[in-house]
Amino acid sequence: MLSLWALFLLSAMVISWAVEIDSRLALSGNANRVLEAEAMACSGAEVALHPIIRPGSPNLRRQMEGRQSYEARITGEGGRLNLNWLLAGEDPVRLEILRRYLENKGVDLNERDLMIDALLDWVEPNTGLHHLNAPPESEDYHPSHTPLTRIDELKKVAGWAKFTSAPGWDDDFTLNSGRCGSPA
Repeated sequence: MLSLWALFLLSAMVISWAVEIDSRLALSGNANRVLEAEAMACSGAEVALHPIIRPGSPNLRRQMEGRQSYEARITGEGGRLNLNWLLAGEDPVRLEILRRYLENKGVDLNERDLMIDALLDWVEPNTGLHHLNAPPESEDYHPSHTPLTRIDELKKVAGWAKFTSAPGWDDDFTLNSGRCGSPA
């Protein structure tokens, strides 16, 4: 009976050891696949960033051995609305571009005015004056009074929460379009 008990204990140890080896192999395999995926992503990015590569180049798509492949897309910032440029100097023509954009996105008039005035207060130096529809500073709301440095800052601006909660809201905006006269 003692020998059966020892055999049972020994087989349980061998089985647990085999399960541990199997789990380590699975983790190692997953880590290897993640590393290969990151390498493919880096390869695609490096190819796309090369100065002689143009959109539509066959080098932007590559199938390696097995399931490894990459596909890179080259898109520019020039077709996006540069928010810092639109807001600089409170130029009525530029602000009208932003108003029309928000109107086309379905934002109603009152909400548009609040959004634009709050955004203007957010990016302009603190002179103690607020735009008509912008909320005053409070314990919970502190505009940075500097130009935007990240598109995600719009989430902090009063009135922009609903707009920035929609998927793809940032697809049409940039802060670095490289336009003449734009603060880059």
